[in-house]
Amino acid sequence: DATAARELKLYIENDRDLYRKQIVPIIKNVQRRMKSGKYDHAQAPKLWMYLVDEGAKKYVKDFGGNVKDMFPKDLRLSIANEFANEYKAEIEIQGGEMV
Repeated sequence: DATAARELKLYIENDRDLYRKQIVPIIKNVQRRMKSGKYDHAQAPKLWMYLVDEGAKKYVKDFGGNVKDMFPKDLRLSIANEFANEYKAEIEIQGGEMV
């Protein structure tokens, strides 16, 4: 469901705690790996999946519902892929430094 995916992604991007506690450390981790040449983009969605799962749990806590029904695993994985692609591109555009 595209609406649910957009809703969850926006919720995650606009949540201050998730940004501070998860997005920033993930970005730093990705930057470090890119610098050292150990970055594997195929593995990146797994890293972002932790953030998406946490965001889904927090969303359900705030608004009610059930994570598995509202945000099935394939939907969460597609959001994790979006995050991985967007932030990789952003880091590359900024010459390896973002945060």
